[in-house]
Amino acid sequence: MKVFNYLLFISAIFFISLNAHGQNIKGTIIDGDSGTPIVGATIVEVGTQNGTTTNFEGKFSLVLSKKETQVKIEFIGFEDITKDVKEGDVLDIKLTPDELTLESVVVSANRVEEDLQTVSVAATVITGKDLEDMSVKSTVEALNTVPNLITDSYGPSQTNISIRGISTNFDGVGLEQAVGMYINDVYQSRAYGFNAVMMDIERVEVLRGPQGTLFGKNTVGGVANIITAQPNMDNGASIELSAGNYNYMQARGMANVMLVPDKLAFRVTGAYNYRQGSYVEHLSEEGQEANKTKFGGARGALLYKPSSKVDITLEGYYYNDASAEASMTYLSSPDLVAVDPDLFAADDWENRKASFSEPFTFSRDQYGASAKVIAQMGTGTFSSISAYSASSDRSIQDVEVSPIPAVYLDRGQKFNTFTQELRYNSDKSKRFSYIGGLYGVKETIEGNDIGVTQEFLPPLLGPDFGIDDLFIPGYTEEVNNLSTIDNTSLAAFVSGTFKFTPQFKATAGVRFTHESKVFNTQQTTVESQDAIDMLGFPLVYMLGTPYDNQEFKSEDNVITGDFGLSYEINPNHMVYGKFARGFKGTGYNFAVSSYLNLESFMIDPVEEANVLYKPEYINSYEIGYKSSFNNRLRLNVAAYYIDYENKQELLFAGLTNFIANADKSTGYGGEIEVDAMLFKGFRVNLNGGIQKMTYDEFKVGDVDLSGNKMAKAPEFTMSVTPEYTKIFNNGSKLFAMLNVSYNGQSFNDIYNTESISRKAAAIVNARLGYSIKNSRYNIGIWGKNLTNELYFGHGFQGLIGDFVSINQARTYGADLKINIF
Repeated sequence: MKVFNYLLFISAIFFISLNAHGQNIKGTIIDGDSGTPIVGATIVEVGTQNGTTTNFEGKFSLVLSKKETQVKIEFIGFEDITKDVKEGDVLDIKLTPDELTLESVVVSANRVEEDLQTVSVAATVITGKDLEDMSVKSTVEALNTVPNLITDSYGPSQTNISIRGISTNFDGVGLEQAVGMYINDVYQSRAYGFNAVMMDIERVEVLRGPQGTLFGKNTVGGVANIITAQPNMDNGASIELSAGNYNYMQARGMANVMLVPDKLAFRVTGAYNYRQGSYVEHLSEEGQEANKTKFGGARGALLYKPSSKVDITLEGYYYNDASAEASMTYLSSPDLVAVDPDLFAADDWENRKASFSEPFTFSRDQYGASAKVIAQMGTGTFSSISAYSASSDRSIQDVEVSPIPAVYLDRGQKFNTFTQELRYNSDKSKRFSYIGGLYGVKETIEGNDIGVTQEFLPPLLGPDFGIDDLFIPGYTEEVNNLSTIDNTSLAAFVSGTFKFTPQFKATAGVRFTHESKVFNTQQTTVESQDAIDMLGFPLVYMLGTPYDNQEFKSEDNVITGDFGLSYEINPNHMVYGKFARGFKGTGYNFAVSSYLNLESFMIDPVEEANVLYKPEYINSYEIGYKSSFNNRLRLNVAAYYIDYENKQELLFAGLTNFIANADKSTGYGGEIEVDAMLFKGFRVNLNGGIQKMTYDEFKVGDVDLSGNKMAKAPEFTMSVTPEYTKIFNNGSKLFAMLNVSYNGQSFNDIYNTESISRKAAAIVNARLGYSIKNSRYNIGIWGKNLTNELYFGHGFQGLIGDFVSINQARTYGADLKINIF
């Protein structure tokens, strides 16, 4: 209801303000050599977020925020132009081709768009053009060229992002992430919504290190900020069709319509994606039939400019996953193979075969709406962002990931999240500037796990009860664990920058966060009388003892912040130093949380100690250097040290999950990013990262893990991307790209288990494209993981052997994109 009322209020503003006027300019941008229109050139009002792009005739229209100002015109392969403009100007601009100039990069690390090279934070920006050139289809793919960052996905609903070795290797909707994900400034509270199909993206920003002052919550590791293309005062459309191996098919489309000149515009994007078995092949016909990706979704946005000083954007989306491919396979273990080589034989994982006893099934619905108001107030900018998002999914998972019919999990998950941010950005050109605001999150999260034990479980557990032959024909039992979390998070923040001199400045920020959680959990069972008759109690106790509804509450009041100094040696070189403190709140374990003690057959009660894990804190110290030696070479480097307290970690224990806090962890590392235009049309992007992350003090019961390497923290990452572009006189263009990404070995668990670790691997991707009629028609062929490298993205030690999630196999295909209007 709150969201509805807010949207109603915005609609009222729209109708009241329909006749407001602004300062309009328009014009045409053409290639100075060939005289052909330039499609997609960017026109931005200097010092603001106000901008537009040219249409397929090279024309544009822009409402200015001031009667007299400056605009900057940019297009890759051409020299930038900055012009003084005033209300009513009609511009006819000829850009000079310059295939030796790098395109400038924009980042919103300080919640306002700025040149990447002027911002004192370690950040990587992947532009929409980069995504298109690399044939990126999903969020995870988009992040694979960032230094000291790795991604993997334990099934389609659980995406893990690790930045500088900091991640949350958790299973289940109740567990919050260490890396904050934002889409158009809207916080995505749960990891299982991360790996979405990319549609109409302007850029993806990755900010490394804690960002807890300005970016919402749970950003101890960093921020991945996805910015979609927004409506503009133009008419245009595009459609893209792709096909490839594994029966891959994808269709994506976009349309942008100016409904009222310089006042109202609408943009809609849609996608459909289908593929079968590109991770593993199910040996059973039923399993393989379910082993498909089927995705469809749409996003729409309405932009209203009641005046030159106010932008109102209403946005909504709906995504549906009808099914998804599985990536898990059974690894077994030497001890079990020694007991019964046939029964416990590992899957042929080297050839990507899987033999689940239960077919993996998955479905998900996601939807949401947001309202963003950006208004010029005095010399500053006021922003209000209201958003509602919801997701619901259900899956059937074979718990032990083997052909043995022992246990499977019927899991349902859902969440509803409302966020509200109010923010004011002062004029950054002043000697003292600041950003301040209020932020709130209200979440309702529900997880319903139904564990079903089958007839093969009794024989496997028989020796624990002193019974060698415990086979019960037709035996099944169920345990139903229903848990909910109501989470309220409120924060106030302010960050200020003072310029001691035009070159030397200091920035300091502070954030107060109040979080309160109410956790409810209830467990019931459907018991097997056969098991009771034979043993005196049901085997379902092995999954957890039934209990009535229990409620737990927690509250955190935390102050975090940052402090930094930066010095501009000259306009092209800057050094900086920064301290930042991050925080991730108290959490509750959604998994089964009471257990049968096999030695005494006593039941461990459900207590707060079973289910609660403490908040984690991180102190990060970073120094960096940013440089643009000329318009052909950029070099950025950073080094950091991290001090971690109470890192939240998963201890997988067969049929249940435990969560523990590592008392103390530390680490250090460095990163380098190079972007160079070596000669006309030939660009190379190179980045690399090194790190060492260690648990210094970490005991789990009698097991001392101190000295172990942190999970999901490879000591070395590297990516190199050479690309060549040739623009012909008739406006056609040839493009070729090769990308090689290398990640060193990393451990998938806190125990540093070698057999399930992620091995060092290099992934090779490539694309060859050709466009005609000034990019109206575009064709391309592409390949990913061309060497068919195989590694374990996730790995767990289970009750009946080990199981792992493996990466996607070699894929290849072709696409056709047509730009219309």
